[in-house]
Amino acid sequence: MKEKPLLSIISPCYNEEATLQWSVEQLSAKLLQLKSEQKIDQDSFICLVDDGSTDNTWKIIRELSVSHPITSIKLSTNVGHQNALTAGLHYANDKCDCSITIDIDLQDDIAVIDTMLERYKAGWHIVLGVRSNRPQGLFYEKVLVTLYYKLLSVFGIRSIVNHGDYRLLSEKAMAIFSSMKERHIYLRGIFTNLHLPYSVIKYQSKERQFGKTHYSMQKMFALAWDGISSYSIAPLRFITIMGLVIFLLSSFYSVYALYAKLFGSNVVPGWASTVIPVYLLGGLILFSLGIIGEYIGKIYMEIKQRPLYFIEEIINKRDCHKNSKAKH
Repeated sequence: MKEKPLLSIISPCYNEEATLQWSVEQLSAKLLQLKSEQKIDQDSFICLVDDGSTDNTWKIIRELSVSHPITSIKLSTNVGHQNALTAGLHYANDKCDCSITIDIDLQDDIAVIDTMLERYKAGWHIVLGVRSNRPQGLFYEKVLVTLYYKLLSVFGIRSIVNHGDYRLLSEKAMAIFSSMKERHIYLRGIFTNLHLPYSVIKYQSKERQFGKTHYSMQKMFALAWDGISSYSIAPLRFITIMGLVIFLLSSFYSVYALYAKLFGSNVVPGWASTVIPVYLLGGLILFSLGIIGEYIGKIYMEIKQRPLYFIEEIINKRDCHKNSKAKH
């Protein structure tokens, strides 16, 4: 690993006009400090990805790019946080020695970047930032998050509890990731399954300084489902097991009903014994078809191989390409 790596700090932005100015100033100051301490290459830069914002985010990014070490990417439409991060990583892949991804609200502690670089220089290809606290969110949200990580563990999915999208990736990790053609992306699962050595750094996350989060509960559920269905077929196995259990129970019940019919007395056909199994099995069948349909839908989307994003404009006055490798 290089002693003075060329670093890119990648951050997706969606309708972040309230926090953008402050966040860029914080990141620029951090970059300047690292350069002055000779910890990173002088051509290190910030990469902002505008994920199809509908407010003044892109206008502010354009203005900030004049006076700050910023490369800016504007996506033509909103493709989601994970795909916007992917666009930034694809762009930076052959233009830096390592990259750090971080949300633009800077709830993740940027002081940890120094330690991440130390771990990188010590030979770690992936350094994961892990929150030791969750300052925001309702109680039930925290309970759901805890249950979700337990569910991932039950399904055999390797994950790091309370790791978001704050991480350092080496050039090798970025190259491997860029070679992947998956459409349904769950970055928190991908980088713990690249079979590269990774290290974990814990930190205290902060309250959001400006604006409000655009990550709704619906988006979190969608991300959670991608995390399960993209890395495990356990739900399909669950259907198989559930079907087997119901088949065995039905068989026992059938034997009992036949015995009662042949040898019982005063056996009155019951409404409940007829209706309840119908509703139970009907609901189970629809639920099972829904899960199977989700997997088939993912197969359908993956086969088409449509682009994850479309880049409308790139602002790069610093000509990052000139340093993009004198590397092997």
